[in-house]
Amino acid sequence: MKATIIINTNNQNNYLKRAIISTLNQNYLDYEVIVADLSKKKNYRIRREFKKNKKIKFLNLKEKFLYPTQNQLYAVKQALECSKGQYIFLLDGDDYFHENKLRTIFNYIKNNKKFLMDKPTVFDELTNKPLKKMKLNELKKNYIYKILFNDWPSITCTSAITIKKAILKEFFKKTDPFKYKHLAIDIQVTAFANLRIYTKYLEEDLTYKSQNNKNLDKTYSNLLNKKFWVRRWEQHEFFNSKNKKIFKGLDYLITGFIIFFF
Repeated sequence: MKATIIINTNNQNNYLKRAIISTLNQNYLDYEVIVADLSKKKNYRIRREFKKNKKIKFLNLKEKFLYPTQNQLYAVKQALECSKGQYIFLLDGDDYFHENKLRTIFNYIKNNKKFLMDKPTVFDELTNKPLKKMKLNELKKNYIYKILFNDWPSITCTSAITIKKAILKEFFKKTDPFKYKHLAIDIQVTAFANLRIYTKYLEEDLTYKSQNNKNLDKTYSNLLNKKFWVRRWEQHEFFNSKNKKIFKGLDYLITGFIIFFF
């Protein structure tokens, strides 16, 4: 099976070469790499360095939206339209893959899996030391918790997503992802896939997620910040628009209450 690795990057020139090299070091042969570059200052030195490599294609893009989350979606969509792989591997420009990622993933795909999420290791960019490995929230396996609180995906990370191309195309066609200004592609795609197909979470360390001052998540990590609750409300809107039910959970009610006062 052919794979397409889509690297979306926006002003991550300090890390981009590392991301590209991690894709070229894969011990799986049938794949292509598309670098969807939204950076205002493109790093043409990197392009010259990989110019002769036939696996790599660079897309020169410009920001089309006001919000970084929307531009990330736009970059992936543009790359998807010219991709040739049956499966799409997403990768942020500041993260990187283990050399065995594609081979390991395709061993699982043989069992008819359409959407997989491996568990990334988060590392500190300053010390280059691993901080933690993302873990499944055990509560989210509980049926009562899902009914009373929420049944959102347990792990979301763009660089850990592997999805069948047809499913990702369906996502862009059947949803309105650019409507949600604060909702990143990992949350939207994972929620979309969870409602349609069984999501397989892998135990292997196949992805390394960078923690640095350009991470979008930092903007939304403070519970006292309005943006945290705005994004949370958008997540409820997105998830409930695809999952019709009368009672939407305590999380929905609490978030709506806080948003009202904000």
